[in-house]
Amino acid sequence: MVHLAAYVGAVGTSGWDSFYSGRLRLCVQFLVPFAIALAVLVGVSGMVTRWIVFRDAEAWGRGARGAWAVPGCLALLAAAVFVPLFPLFAPFTAGSWLRWAYGFGLIVPALALLLVGARPDFHSRHWPGLTGRRQLQLPAMFVLLCLWSALGSGFYFWGRREQLLLAELSLALFGVTATALALGQSLRLQVETLGADGSPDASATDYVLARIQQSDSHKANGLGISRSADLSALITADFSAVPVGALASWAARVMFGFRPGLTWRARVTVVDENRVVVALTRNSLNVENTIISRGHLGLPELPAHLKAPQLEAELGRAHAQLLTGAAACILVCLSRVHTELRHGLCGAEQWQGVAMQMIADEPALVQDAGLRLGMLRRAVELEPRYGTARLAYLYALHDQFRGPFQERLRFARWMDSLVALAQEEDGSTRKGWEVIRMRAGYSSVAMRWNHCLEELAATWNTSRTLSRVGSEALDAAGARATELTAYCEGVRPHQDGRYAAWYAGRMVPLAANLTASIDFLEAARRGEGPAEWPRGALAVDHPWPRLAYVYGCSAALVRDFDGTGREPADLLDCFTFATATDADRRELLNDPAYALLRRAGKSDELDALLSPVTSGVQLLELPPFAACAPQLTRIGVTTVDALRRRVATAQQRAALAQYLDLDPVVVTHFAELAELAGLHRDFDDPTVLKLLLGLGVDSRRALLEQVDPDEAAFLARLRTLAARDGLGGLPAVAHPGDWLAAVRGLTAPAIP
Repeated sequence: MVHLAAYVGAVGTSGWDSFYSGRLRLCVQFLVPFAIALAVLVGVSGMVTRWIVFRDAEAWGRGARGAWAVPGCLALLAAAVFVPLFPLFAPFTAGSWLRWAYGFGLIVPALALLLVGARPDFHSRHWPGLTGRRQLQLPAMFVLLCLWSALGSGFYFWGRREQLLLAELSLALFGVTATALALGQSLRLQVETLGADGSPDASATDYVLARIQQSDSHKANGLGISRSADLSALITADFSAVPVGALASWAARVMFGFRPGLTWRARVTVVDENRVVVALTRNSLNVENTIISRGHLGLPELPAHLKAPQLEAELGRAHAQLLTGAAACILVCLSRVHTELRHGLCGAEQWQGVAMQMIADEPALVQDAGLRLGMLRRAVELEPRYGTARLAYLYALHDQFRGPFQERLRFARWMDSLVALAQEEDGSTRKGWEVIRMRAGYSSVAMRWNHCLEELAATWNTSRTLSRVGSEALDAAGARATELTAYCEGVRPHQDGRYAAWYAGRMVPLAANLTASIDFLEAARRGEGPAEWPRGALAVDHPWPRLAYVYGCSAALVRDFDGTGREPADLLDCFTFATATDADRRELLNDPAYALLRRAGKSDELDALLSPVTSGVQLLELPPFAACAPQLTRIGVTTVDALRRRVATAQQRAALAQYLDLDPVVVTHFAELAELAGLHRDFDDPTVLKLLLGLGVDSRRALLEQVDPDEAAFLARLRTLAARDGLGGLPAVAHPGDWLAAVRGLTAPAIP
């Protein structure tokens, strides 16, 4: 047993010695130099990027960058492998094959890389205002040519004995150059936000990252956003924040300097509630230093009289507005050299326009409709071809328009011009503009269609005839609806983006419903009715609320025109599903399709549905309208908006006076009340009009005559009357400063 144990021990010891000397030590001797060499080469590649890539050069596309980054990384890996491989194993020696491999495997790719990096990028010809500079800097090109000349001549002529060493140095040089040039143009960004005291603000950084991602109607291509909380996350993040903490922040900065591919770095410093500073670098070279103030963004200064908690809310909103401006500045600066981002900006070239559009389109940042409209106007003034801002401006302008419905066709023509802006010369859609084309195209059709319905609702007989303008609008709406449906059905995810394809899928049933409705009205106008309603256009198993609302409006049209008395069963079902809030019910109350039902006397079943918004003071309950309420109800004049549309012009007032058999002076009084309600959104409520009438204010002139001499006395009388009726919570009473600011300085011209 003793001999057996000794034998086993000897065998075990000799086995371990054999494993250590034959394998483990060899692995250590190979891996340690390999890891050190690879780290050095990668670090050198990251450090020389600033001297190789032009600061303002347009970046290559993702495919071109990958085509050079892959061989560059492989060359770095191979050069690091050869450092320990030859001293340990000497697997091959120099020969004629090495000369051929050196010439075609290194010299030719290196010269190709220099030529490609030295030419101006062709994308500059398609984007006016860009420099089109070469990617490779001239000093770096001269140094690289000298190095390659020395290595090549030494390899083939005076250094033949050291060909393997020269080949390894050449491999390392090609790897460093290709990696630095390709990854130095990548779209990788670190963002750091500092407070006024210089301390990092993680929540502000996250907000900037989120605003960059949500800068448009769809996500900017090429930006994969990830919040870095530690160094391991930072290593794999394409778009990240500098980690919070002294040690982690220092390590991130060191890694940024040595790791190739971490190209961009943005530092946002919040100076105070009115200013932020944005500093943007590319490969450690300064690209942009911008001070963003509230004045640059068209925002008013914060009121000085605010107190907590309103002060805290306003400061938070101001902070978010400035950070949104910083996000827009960063995004536009990136888009100047990365064409994939430029497509998503839809024609924007100045960060101020993008910032104003982003702020105005966020309800939490701008709650005043007038301020929002002003910011969008400034954005379009600065960037006339910025599609996103132009579309938002047209929507806001249309929402605040108070003219007669005949004038709203102008907005449809502006939408047509936006559709044309979204197209190339050959009729195809510009890349990144797919959603804008669909939204503007649908709005163009819907505005013409609503014009036709309003004209029908304004016809007080049963002829159902359209005027020449209405017929032209219906024909144009039909042609554009067919075109829109065909375009939406042709959108493909792999060509136009996943979001555009999803949006097109949502748009198809809406456009198909409009097309079917237009065809139905066309048939009725030609006297071919009662037309059969094409229910196939409404076949969606699970419609969302907006689609159900559109279906209900179409069903209302059918019910009004269907002479056989057939009633679409889904009329009330659709409206019940779609009108969840008072705002939805008010929209239905002012819809032209509902006005058609009113005219035909077929809206009784909707009374219960609309009772939450009709149970208070009604327009026709006010003393000026009480005597003619039945006649006004029959023609759909039950709301302030409907009244405003009926008395907008002298011809309309004369026609209304004839219909009501009233003196034209009385109808002019109606117009003065409609004008009074249009001074501010808080007045657009019959309950407020009742309070004003109780104070003797029945026109714009009467309001100015009472407010201008003694504003405080008028407000005191208004609050007293409202408190007596339990209406002190109305916005016009609780916050009179909003409407006072709107009426100060106004004159009182006569009704045209």
